[in-house]
Amino acid sequence: MTKLESGVDPRVERTREALFVAAIQLVENRDVSEISIKDISDSAGVSRQAIYAHFPDRDHLLADSAIRRMSTAIAAAQDGPTYLPEDGSAPQTLVALISHLMEQSTFYRRIFMGPTSALAVGELSRQNHRHFERLMDLPAAPIPDAVTREVAEPDLIEFLAGGSTALTVRWIIDPPSEPPAVLANRLWSLWMTLRPTSVIRV
Repeated sequence: MTKLESGVDPRVERTREALFVAAIQLVENRDVSEISIKDISDSAGVSRQAIYAHFPDRDHLLADSAIRRMSTAIAAAQDGPTYLPEDGSAPQTLVALISHLMEQSTFYRRIFMGPTSALAVGELSRQNHRHFERLMDLPAAPIPDAVTREVAEPDLIEFLAGGSTALTVRWIIDPPSEPPAVLANRLWSLWMTLRPTSVIRV
């Protein structure tokens, strides 16, 4: 895709990519508190002035790098984010994300337990928010005893995004005792159960 097609200068994309790669490699090898802007600058081969042209500070860069890494793991899955397996199990994208978090648990633990925690949690919640906006277009889950519930869509999306973020971060921080697919199916079951038969779009 050309600059005209994407609207982004390829040089800007290359700089951001170099910063993300450097940030991820540094966090994999040391605690966040031990990483400086100079460390990132030296590792990426980018000036400190260039870093501040893209990010307000180190913590925003590291948090964005973590979320980008998660997004890449999801994109690598074979199905889209709203694909529903016929057996009712969690979508492959969700399983892929949980598996990725387990495989890279040291990296994400440092991100979610260090000074970048609040930023990373906030960005993850925003990512989940967009995901649940897409989920609203899926068929509603059946409600036992034909009970009809109505909720405002923005409230439901905010509730689901915040709750799933909290559960995911807790799972990252505490050493996981279950396979990724088990947690993925637990989350998916909660999401489908909590989704009402009627959503009020406001």
